[in-house]
Amino acid sequence: MSDSVTTPPLGATAPAQTAPQRTALAPVAERKIEEHAAASTVREIQAAFPDRSIALRIDEATQIVQTLVRDDATGKLLRELPDEEWLRLVVKLRAFAAEAILDKSV
Repeated sequence: MSDSVTTPPLGATAPAQTAPQRTALAPVAERKIEEHAAASTVREIQAAFPDRSIALRIDEATQIVQTLVRDDATGKLLRELPDEEWLRLVVKLRAFAAEAILDKSV
């Protein structure tokens, strides 16, 4: 009976398997892809809710994308996702985590 799989002799090393290489996108190209995806998502949401305006912004302190929903007729801000309170909490938690990691006495 013939074995179709060959094994290396005792003491020999098997050939190394290489993982497929991922090509990294240039930061500008990556950002354009993200912006295109975000714009597409906003268009889909606006189609579902024609009387609302949707805007995306990046919170400077946290670098988290925040969605702003406004009433088209009045311009009134209806919802912020995540809201400002949550973003302030993220800033505090990140500061606490950074301090805890640096403080080895804890």
